[in-house]
Amino acid sequence: AFVPATKNARNYQNTGGEAAYITRRYIYDGILPVAMIDYSQNNLGQLYYIHSDGSGQPFMLTDQSQKVVWLADNEVFGHSRPIIENIEFNLRLPGQYYDAESGLHQNLYRNYDPIAGHYLEPDVLGPVGNNEVFGYANQNPRQFIDPLGLYMFVFDGTTNTSESQTNAYKLGQLYKETVHYIEGIGTQEAQDKVDGFMTDYRQQTNLHHKVSESPLIQRSYANSLLEWEVPELIPSRTEDKLFAGMAPYLLNMQWSRLIDEMIKATSHGTILDQSFDIDLAGFSRGAALASIFANKIAHYTDKNYFQYKAKWLPLGQQDIKACVNLRFVGLFDTVHQLGFYGNNNKNYDYTAAPAWSLYAHAVALNEHRLIMPLTRFKNEYTTNVEEHGFLGSHSDVGGGFFSHDLTARTNPYPGTYGDLSKIPLAWIYDKAKSEDVPLKSLNEMSQWQLDTIKNPLLHLYSTDDRYFSSSPWLREDRDVYSSEGKYLSKQTNSEDLGYLTRFKYTRAVDYKNTFRLHLPFTEGYPYAVVRAHEYLNFLEDAMDWESSLKVIALEQ
Repeated sequence: AFVPATKNARNYQNTGGEAAYITRRYIYDGILPVAMIDYSQNNLGQLYYIHSDGSGQPFMLTDQSQKVVWLADNEVFGHSRPIIENIEFNLRLPGQYYDAESGLHQNLYRNYDPIAGHYLEPDVLGPVGNNEVFGYANQNPRQFIDPLGLYMFVFDGTTNTSESQTNAYKLGQLYKETVHYIEGIGTQEAQDKVDGFMTDYRQQTNLHHKVSESPLIQRSYANSLLEWEVPELIPSRTEDKLFAGMAPYLLNMQWSRLIDEMIKATSHGTILDQSFDIDLAGFSRGAALASIFANKIAHYTDKNYFQYKAKWLPLGQQDIKACVNLRFVGLFDTVHQLGFYGNNNKNYDYTAAPAWSLYAHAVALNEHRLIMPLTRFKNEYTTNVEEHGFLGSHSDVGGGFFSHDLTARTNPYPGTYGDLSKIPLAWIYDKAKSEDVPLKSLNEMSQWQLDTIKNPLLHLYSTDDRYFSSSPWLREDRDVYSSEGKYLSKQTNSEDLGYLTRFKYTRAVDYKNTFRLHLPFTEGYPYAVVRAHEYLNFLEDAMDWESSLKVIALEQ
């Protein structure tokens, strides 16, 4: 998982004019360092094992032959006295790095004096009751630490649940830290969660902010404190599928979860130098919600400092402050269709906020439905967006099950599902890893075999769909809009996501003669098989992407 970078592998320069390169990598289990790879002697690297005490501070380093190369006597508040020092080693208490010149520990945003046992600068989050603004770990380093928080928020696509096993859901399952997943618009599961959330929210608001004996007035007041304006009544599932009326409810629920995580992390007083790494993922209209959510977080963040007033909380507890790292947004075929034909889109901001390190957007090349307009995030001004097209219809890119696969006469391996969607997932996965998002290896989720391609099927609502049916919906190509809501073109006219790219990639497709087989036109029916090796070569050349996927032929 860790490949050393050589001097020649980097194209930027250090102040001496020599190409910069990585000299060390630290390997973590959660917040604790467990190993170090040192490249100072050679590019192959030397592995060392890190041994930590009960407070999480390293006290010993051993090499691969179990020889001690660094040993220190540690004091309670982090001061280390090296006894054996055959190698330079500067990790100290969790989150701290020793500076030899000053004798201080650097803790991301402040400097810590291990002899005095406190910081030299006050808490960047501001004064909080019952907390010493210069103190470390609530003044109890044997019980508390100053860790980093990592959270992913996942918004699934319309009518999708965990049972659908979409790529957004799978990305969340690959995440090593806390995941807040919400089912898609139009699902009973999402509606039940929203019902529970709103019931609890209104009860708590009534308890802390009683403004009227009138239930109607009190209910309206509670709703007014939410971050996104909600309709008076939660829409039915059918209405929600069509118009996404539950979108603001889902956004508010995830927002409440985010605020709750920040509150929990500071429940023992401010946890100093707390940095929240936040990652997002979404599919279809869930990707639209993820982009809206990303902008809302960015709106309250200035130079990695998040400040927010949670008006629904009790007085004295409403000010939420945290240092945040807005890291990664992974999106699968984003569809902003909120309200009747997108009439409510104007109420939301779904541009690519520059505060985020990277947006990675996998787009379906062969989705033609008029009711599935595509949203593009990349433009001449965005520097943090990577957006690429992938063969397939909407769900060929976003993932999920196609029930027709098991019995389709066009499936060369009857009884198995197609797995073309693993390719865009692998690309999003690699983009996330490039931003240091903590993800399990693809082969770790053995039930999905995400690292292998076995049966890459294309499904109807694709390039040749319109020739298989007289339906006017299929003779259309979908519209493409900018993230600002401006109409750009039909997708076929898009320079990088339209006809030319479709034509190039479909040279790696073997089409089935559905006319000869007398097959009915059915949504989700497999009509072609992709030659995966050839297709991956196309993608790798176009994206400068080195895929780790293995292509395996099933026995017929």
